[in-house]
Amino acid sequence: MIFLSFKESLGDIGSKIFPSFEAFIAQLLATAVLFFVVIKFLYKPAKEFIAKRQKYIKNQIDEADTKLNKADTILKEAEETKNKNLKETSKLLKESKEEASKQKELIIESAKQEANDIKKNALKEIEVEKNKARNEIKKEVVGLSIDISKNILRRDLTEEDENNSFEELVKEVEKDE
Repeated sequence: MIFLSFKESLGDIGSKIFPSFEAFIAQLLATAVLFFVVIKFLYKPAKEFIAKRQKYIKNQIDEADTKLNKADTILKEAEETKNKNLKETSKLLKESKEEASKQKELIIESAKQEANDIKKNALKEIEVEKNKARNEIKKEVVGLSIDISKNILRRDLTEEDENNSFEELVKEVEKDE
C-alpha cells in the first residue's frame, strides 16, 4: 500500500522502475540470496586464499631476509678470512725473503772461506814446490861446482871429498839466502 502510493507519486517513471510489488520483493530476495551465496562461497574463500597467499609471501620475504643476513655474515667472515690469509701470506713471503737473504749470505761467506782455503793451500803448495826447486837447484849448483872444481884442479876427488865440498857449498848457499 505504501508502495503503491509511492509508485503513484512517482508517476510514469515509478511504474517503469517498480513494475509490481511482488517482483520488487522477489528481486530483493534474489539479490539477498545472491549476496549471501557470493559472501559464503566466493568472498570468504577468496579472503582466506588471499590471507594464505599473504602469509606465504610474508614467509618467503622473511626467509629471503634471513638468507640475505646469513649470506652477509658469511661474506663478512670470508672477507676477514681473506684479509687474514693475505696478511699471513705477506708475512710468510717476507720471512722467506729474509731466510733466502740469510742463506745467500751464508753461501757467499762459505764460498769466500773456501776460496781463501784454496788460496792458502795453493800458496803452501807453491812454497813446497819452491823449496823443492831450490833444493834441486842447490844440488845442481853443487854438482856443477864440483865438476868445475874438478876441472880446475884436474885431479880426482874422492867421494868423501865430494860430500864434504857439497856440504860446505850448501851451508854457504843457505847463508846467502
